[in-house]
Amino acid sequence: MPRRKFNSYIPSKWAKTKVLNKHSHIQKYIPTTSLFSKDELRKYLNRYRVVFIKPDTGSKGKGILQAEIDSKYHLKWNTQHKSFRTYNGLFSKLKERMTNRKYVIQKGIHLLTSDGRPFDFRVMIQRNKDGVWEESGIIGRLASKNKIVTNGAQGATLHPIHTLLEPYLSESEIDGYVSLLYDLGKQTAKKLRKKFPDVWEIGMDVGIDNELRPWIIEVNTRPEYEPLSKLEDKTIYRKLVKNWKYKQKLGYKRYK
Repeated sequence: MPRRKFNSYIPSKWAKTKVLNKHSHIQKYIPTTSLFSKDELRKYLNRYRVVFIKPDTGSKGKGILQAEIDSKYHLKWNTQHKSFRTYNGLFSKLKERMTNRKYVIQKGIHLLTSDGRPFDFRVMIQRNKDGVWEESGIIGRLASKNKIVTNGAQGATLHPIHTLLEPYLSESEIDGYVSLLYDLGKQTAKKLRKKFPDVWEIGMDVGIDNELRPWIIEVNTRPEYEPLSKLEDKTIYRKLVKNWKYKQKLGYKRYK
């Protein structure tokens, strides 16, 4: 019998968010998210003051924009920053930057920072050869200077979770936080797999706000391994590859 080709890649942020929002114990960790529209943007800005606009099927942080309101309206992308006196001025510039595809809008989270640069964490969860969800590792991602996203493709650097959280938590508190993130990752993976049966691994991006509350910013079902191969400690990378090689034998393909 030929091996089945499993497609575990779920590109739509909106599709994954809708699934996870059905589960109250996970929903409380997800920033308010909607499909983008002019009215939704106005509503989100008035309510949250800072929002992110993301391509629904984008990757590597490409095309993400940040809108903000104080005495003026502000728009940020890459390392660019423009200010506007009116909402229509902001929206006009925003539409210039957006391509002809679906976008989502998400409540902005004021992330913890290191040296003035925001950081978040990639939590890696995989099913092992026994079909049990297990943690493969957590790595911190520190945004490049003046960047609004923490993706490696946008210049972010990788750091151990203890290094980034040390100014905010004690060693034992960090260990407890790691356990919380792993538990949340496993719950998230299980719920996604119920809807999308071919999912066997996730890279869950978690931001932590100034009150030390975790937020699931995004869940990737085809997380990249290669950046982790460049770390001095390759423990996480080796574990990811080990599980991946087993899945290859079953017919899994990491393709779109």
